[in-house]
Parts: sequence; structure tokens; C-alpha cells
Amino acid sequence: MLQLNKKSPSSSGLTMIEILVVLAIIGVLILIFLMALGSPINRAKDARSKKHLFDLKVAFEEYYNDNYCYPPAEWFDTTDDCESEQFSPYINRIKCDPKTNLPYFIEYDATGCEWFKVYTNLYYPDEELCNRYGTGLGDFNYGVSATNTQVAVNCAVASPSPSASPSPPGSASPSPSPSASPSPSPSPEGDYYCQAIGNCTWYNATTWTCTPNYTTTNCNGECAWRTSACILD
Repeated sequence: MLQLNKKSPSSSGLTMIEILVVLAIIGVLILIFLMALGSPINRAKDARSKKHLFDLKVAFEEYYNDNYCYPPAEWFDTTDDCESEQFSPYINRIKCDPKTNLPYFIEYDATGCEWFKVYTNLYYPDEELCNRYGTGLGDFNYGVSATNTQVAVNCAVASPSPSASPSPPGSASPSPSPSASPSPSPSPEGDYYCQAIGNCTWYNATTWTCTPNYTTTNCNGECAWRTSACILD
């Protein structure tokens, strides 16, 4: 009599466990590839940010030579300013941070005609700048400034996030100033500014001047599309 022998399920093909192991290995390899790919991409973004800040520094000094003052803060305070030509011919198009797609944070003295500082956060802080100007204070790990002042960077700041921009740094102006009085607690009505897109925040008006600023806790809804530029008084 002819007999047919059945093959057991494990005698051919792949078992479910073997398939899961293969998928896990593929997942790990994909993760390693993405991590390796992310490093050069982030370094390229850092290089772009450094180039943007260097170009701004040169353009600010050229503008000062022609106008005896630095360009107005409102040219650099909203996403509408990104790629705008209002700073031409000093810069053909205003560049914004490639990591956040927001304008770079610019700090002026009270007059806007004495000094400036432009800040950003890099994925990989600049070691030379950190050794020279690192203070462990503030919300930025990279910056440039006018020749008569210097930036104060905090190289312990984490990598930038595209969802928010840092708040104004607490660095002092080049000239000595009296000790500040304790900052008052935020109140329902007072001084507010757009720290980032969608983020209305109270600020100490005795220390900072922010343009534009608002008296309501929601900044009149303006933070849905713009940020504020602040200067240290």
C-alpha cells in the first residue's frame, strides 16, 4: 500500500519566532543607519546656522557704517521676515534658523545703536567659543556680536527643538549697572511678549524692552504667527 508521509510544520519554511528575529535585526540595522545619517545632517544645519550668523554680523556692521545705528528689531521678529528682502542690499534675503524655522534671537542695547548680539543653539556646540565665552548661563550655546561686546554662551544647553525658541538670555550689558530689584510675579495684566510661535510669556519690563509687547496674557492672539524681539535695558 502506498503511504504518504506528512511533513511536520517545523521541517520547512520559517517559524514565527524566526520571522520575528529577522524583523528585529532589520529594525536595529535601520535604526543604526538613521542615527548615522542624522549626525552629518545635524552638522550641516549647524554649519548653515554659523554661516547665517556670520553674514548677519558683517551686514549689521555695514549697516551701522551707513546709518550709525543697527537695523530695527522688527525686521527680525516674525516668520514673515524669513527670506524677506527688507535688509537688502546688506543681505539679499534674511535667513532664519534651519533647525526651528524661526528668526534668530537678536539682542540690542537700549538704544539699538551701541551693540548687538545674535544667538542660536547648535546640535554640536563650538568648542573654541565655549572655552572663550562659556558662562554656564543663558539659553543659547552659540552667538556672534558687535566688536565692542561679547556673547555669553551656555554650552550645556540641549540640542535645539523645532517646537519652541529660547527665551531672552540673562546676560548683562558691557557697562556696569546697578543691582536689579527682585522681579515681580506675573499678574493677569502686565507685560507680555511672544517668546515663540504660540507661546505668550510674561517678562520683566524693568530689565527688558520687547517689541511688540502686549498687556494681555494671550498677547492678543498675535503669537499664532509672530515672535517678539527683546533688548536689554
